[in-house]
Amino acid sequence: MAIGVGPSAYRLWKIAGRSVGGDATTNAKEKTMKMHLTVAAAGLLLLAGAGAAAAQDVIIQPEQQTVIREYVHKQPLASVEVPGVELSIGSTLPDTVELHEVPNVKYRYVVVDNQTIVVDPDTRKIVEVIQ
Repeated sequence: MAIGVGPSAYRLWKIAGRSVGGDATTNAKEKTMKMHLTVAAAGLLLLAGAGAAAAQDVIIQPEQQTVIREYVHKQPLASVEVPGVELSIGSTLPDTVELHEVPNVKYRYVVVDNQTIVVDPDTRKIVEVIQ
C-alpha cells in the first residue's frame, strides 16, 4: 500500500473505476494505478531515507578522532552558551559561534555547555559531541 493513500481511498478508486463485471480495460487501468502507486511510494521512501541519512553521513576516521580528542584535551576552551540550538549530530551552529582549528584536521571545535562539539566548518553542522 502506498504512503499517503489509505485502504479506503484505494477501495473507492477500485469501486469507482470498475464497470459492472469488469473488463480488460478496467483490469489494465487497475494494474497501471497499482504500479504508479508503488513507484510513488518507493520514491518517497528513498527521498525520506536520503534526507535523514545526509545529516549523519559524516564519519570521522579513527586517526582523526584521536588527534581531535588529544588536541582538545591539551587546548581547553572556555564554554560558551548557544541558546536555542540542540547539541546533537546534524544540528547547525550559528555563524556567531567561533570555531577553533585542530591542526591537520578538516573539522573545527568549540565548547558549548561544557561539551566539546566537533563541527564541519563548511556546513557548520555538528559531526560529533565529545563528553
